[in-house]
Amino acid sequence: MNSPDHLHKLANERAGGAESLRLSWLQALNSLPELDGETFELLARALPSPAATRQLAIFLSREADPAGAVQQFLTGVDESGESLEAWLSAFEAFTNYIRGTAHRPTLSQALGYLHCCEAIIESGPRYETFPMAVMTMLETYGYEGRA
Repeated sequence: MNSPDHLHKLANERAGGAESLRLSWLQALNSLPELDGETFELLARALPSPAATRQLAIFLSREADPAGAVQQFLTGVDESGESLEAWLSAFEAFTNYIRGTAHRPTLSQALGYLHCCEAIIESGPRYETFPMAVMTMLETYGYEGRA
């Protein structure tokens, strides 16, 4: 479990001294489910924004085993050619795309889509970034997953 002092320290680091951003990071980090300290720290330092952190918490709340889903995600990242930061930015692009729609995927379902995007870009055209490839795939083919 992460102590309140540790959460405040992480939020302050992520905010770079901006008080309003520190409060946003603190709220977002507090929204994440219970994870082991090392996993929490890894995610807290790699997530691209407080909004992406809150979205991750929402997607994890739909999982029967949130900690297991995070471990499955991290294993998939390790097996890919992309960094954790790139995966989390691609996840943020995905969540921004489906926001306001009827889609309510779990983290595992969202990552299934991202894995498909990764497989397609590995065998075809190169995009500047993984998140850019995900956005192109979403704009071209959409998302028809869980609603």
